[in-house]
This record gives sequence, C-alpha cells and structure tokens, in this order.
Amino acid sequence: MKPEKELIALALWVLLSLSLFTPGLMRLVMELFPTTPVDTQLITYSVISLCIFLLPTLFFSAGLSAWRRLFTPLPLQYHQPKYLAKVLIGSLLTLLLAHLLYIGIVTFAQAIGYRLQDAVEARLLELLRSGVVSRPLLFFSMAIIPAVTEEFFFRGILQGLIYRILPLHRWLPLLLTAGIFALFHGTLVGFPSRMLLGLMLGYLASDTHNLRLPILVHLLNNTLALLTLL
Repeated sequence: MKPEKELIALALWVLLSLSLFTPGLMRLVMELFPTTPVDTQLITYSVISLCIFLLPTLFFSAGLSAWRRLFTPLPLQYHQPKYLAKVLIGSLLTLLLAHLLYIGIVTFAQAIGYRLQDAVEARLLELLRSGVVSRPLLFFSMAIIPAVTEEFFFRGILQGLIYRILPLHRWLPLLLTAGIFALFHGTLVGFPSRMLLGLMLGYLASDTHNLRLPILVHLLNNTLALLTLL
C-alpha cells in the first residue's frame, strides 16, 4: 500500500476507534472487571490505548516495520559513552524544559485571572481523589502502557509514514508528528510542552532507527509526572 493511502487508512482507524470502539470497550470492561471504580477506569484506559495505538501495528505495513525497529541494534555512535551521555543529558534537559514550560503557562494564566489545567493531569487527579488506587496498576496503566503504545503509534507508524511521503525533509515529519501527538492529548495548555516532548522523542526515534530509547524516555516522563501528583 502506498504511504499516502496507508496514512488515510490510519486516520480512519483512529476516528472509527474513538467514535465506535471506545464506547463499546468501556462498557465491556465495566462488565468484565467489576472491581473498584478507580481500578476499572484504569483497566479501561489500558485496553483503549492498546486497541487504538497497538492494534494497527499488526495489520499496517508501517506497524510491522515499527516492530522490527524495536529490535534494531543501536547505531555505532550510541556505543560511544560520550555520544550516549550527550543524548541522555539532552533528553533529560528537554523533559525539564517541557515541565517548566507547562508550569510557566499555567502560572502566567493564573496571574492574568485564568485557571488552566492540563486535561490529562486533571483526569489523573480525579482518579486519585475518587477512591483507593492500586499504585502498581496506576503505574502500569498511566505510565508503561502509554509510553509503549504511543511510541509504537506516533514514532513507529505515523512518523515513518510521513517520512516516506516527505523523504527529502528531515525536520518536517518530526514537526508534524509532534504536533499530532500534542493535539491527540486534547488540551491546549499542555500543547507546547507536549510538542517539545514529541520533537525530542521523534528525534530519538530518527537518530537511533529504533523505538527502545524513545519508549524509555517517554516512560521516564510519565513516571515523573505521576510522582508529582502522588
């Protein structure tokens, strides 16, 4: 399949999943897992993420390529301690900058009379306040699952398809993928910080030609975000 058609099919899959599969999955999980309400919601989020983001890797050619990139050896420069340290320090500084950017936007909004909160952060706080939360399940559902599934989808499938459509552009596919990644989280206040995070993850995927390092950095970001709320 041509990458343009595959990209259209991928967009249709996401729209179909969000409009039809997701409501049905939410009802199904509620019936299959009659546990505490908070645990049920966490399980539901996990199943939805797996279906929307990971299922396409099984029947899109770009998804099969993403699985291969999971096991691709790191380039030779990553075996050099100085280069690896430079990349890791740059990643950590980017995570810090993204966090400070979000705090700065929220603080500025409050200073001029607006109360803003990231939608994902608000959802997590609502879960934490609604009852006793299983910490391992919380970490699995809100840190591990998003890191793995979103990297497979955005950096593994989507970024790869855009690179095939725009082979002469190095940074445009990174910008487009990062923008879609930020928009997909459904919040304007968190858009700049997630755009920055998406650019960094996209660069790591492009520079390493595999998904292991982006998944690990994404997991670190999610873990730090959870720790700040607990």
